Amino acid sequence: MKIVQTFWSGGGDILKDSFGWYSSQHHLLAWALSCLNLKNHYEDVELYTDTNGHEVLINQLKLPYTKVWVVLDELQKYPKELWGLAKVKTYSLQNEPFIHIDSDAFIWSAFGENFHEASLVAQNFEKGTDYYNNKFKEVKKYLKYIPDHFNIDIDDKAVCSCNAGVIGGKDFNFFKKYAAYVFDFVDGNDLNSIPGHVLTNFNILFEQVLFYDIAEREGKQITCLFDRTIDDCGYKYDEIADFTSVPYVNTYLHLIGPNKRNQIACDLLSRVLLKEFPEYFFKIISLSKASCRHFNFNFSNFNEVQKEKVESLALKFKNGQVPKIEPYKNVSASLKCITAITPLLTKVFELQEGSLDVNSQSIQEISNKNFLIKEALKYENSVKEVLKEFDKISDDYLLARDICSVNYFYFFHSPREVQLKKIFIKDPLVKKIDTVYDWTSLRLKNSSIESEIKTLSEKSVTIACIPELFFSDYKEVLIEDLDSNILIILEEATTLSDLLKRLEECFDQEDIQTNYDSFYKLVILKIKFLVYHKCIKVLEP
Repeated sequence: MKIVQTFWSGGGDILKDSFGWYSSQHHLLAWALSCLNLKNHYEDVELYTDTNGHEVLINQLKLPYTKVWVVLDELQKYPKELWGLAKVKTYSLQNEPFIHIDSDAFIWSAFGENFHEASLVAQNFEKGTDYYNNKFKEVKKYLKYIPDHFNIDIDDKAVCSCNAGVIGGKDFNFFKKYAAYVFDFVDGNDLNSIPGHVLTNFNILFEQVLFYDIAEREGKQITCLFDRTIDDCGYKYDEIADFTSVPYVNTYLHLIGPNKRNQIACDLLSRVLLKEFPEYFFKIISLSKASCRHFNFNFSNFNEVQKEKVESLALKFKNGQVPKIEPYKNVSASLKCITAITPLLTKVFELQEGSLDVNSQSIQEISNKNFLIKEALKYENSVKEVLKEFDKISDDYLLARDICSVNYFYFFHSPREVQLKKIFIKDPLVKKIDTVYDWTSLRLKNSSIESEIKTLSEKSVTIACIPELFFSDYKEVLIEDLDSNILIILEEATTLSDLLKRLEECFDQEDIQTNYDSFYKLVILKIKFLVYHKCIKVLEP
């Protein structure tokens, strides 16, 4: 079976624009993982793209597509929000059976034979709710032309469609007719008069709803990857976007909609690519120097020797042979930044006092009068001291840690009797800071510091600082009481069985006896949280 993918830049800057992802880097990391996983299971994987896409995905990243078709430049006349048109164009160019897979979809096994042999295939049937209905009503207001072949009542809340994360089949001629209908529908409207967010929703109508409707009217059977119909807003993270579930529970993920902007999903995606395909990970990282301030590999010339080094580091880390902690050759960028006036401190100061005098003495004087500023200054000084410790950590240690963190996911899908024997230990690099405000919320991407500060309440909180190698120098994580207790116990290597016994002391004993399963699941959930944030490691018994 031939697999095809579509990339249309829409005139965007591929190295700077996020294309709906958490960042531009994660957009490219996703492309690499999607393509490379497909190549693991299918011999023939082709790319349909424009000149910009060819330059980055092929010339620079050298993704191993079997064949590349540069045929989408002609779509530049369309608004960039109509990304679905490029996919429809690709469908129309097929002259043999095919399966098209989106770049935000990932497989860990080939599709079944019944899927390969089906006339038409899609990811799953969708049932409309108010979610789609409200979008479609707004689209309808702007449409001046609705063709006769689109006889769907989009005011009906239960409008049906097919999710096109996966789409295709043996009946490639069907897609030629379908594509002609789509372009007639789109070209008949004044696209320049339609707002961008409305055009984005228009994609759903002409790609997913129209596909289902035409197939239904012509009596075509659609075979779906998922055997159930899903509400348009009913996709659950753990079923469709959780990288800790593959390949143990799921062998297919599709980061639909907001999941592409989910920091956890994108972080796990990057770790999986780092572990499985390090050479491509480094190629992408090298395109943005700011994403990796310390790492000293020669990214652009990553070779088998370096690949063997990566694999060797990970194996040593797993076996407890921790790479030596040694100072960086250069002073870290984070340390230089933190010794100056930080963005957090600047914002807190301005919102409390109206202006910022960069003279540190005046800041100190005012902090003595303003409790919030005083605590912000105290916290930033604590971070500064932590970063001095982080500056002693070798690149090798952090690299091995990041790769091995992916290996721990199997634990969460093991039988309970296996889980109880597993040994955990706190990563010695994790540093905890006690403070009276949750400062982590003020550093979130796209967070409104003004509104967050207004909602800050004084309370005793613990924030864990964890050193990072890629994308940032370190991260801060709010640690709840149970998390903190787990980290204290895991200062020494401890089995899950013993950890549970120690943690029982934190709960009402009657509750433990009557709701032990709930207690167990809560602890497992907390361990998953700490494993994700690289606060603890899983050791073999």
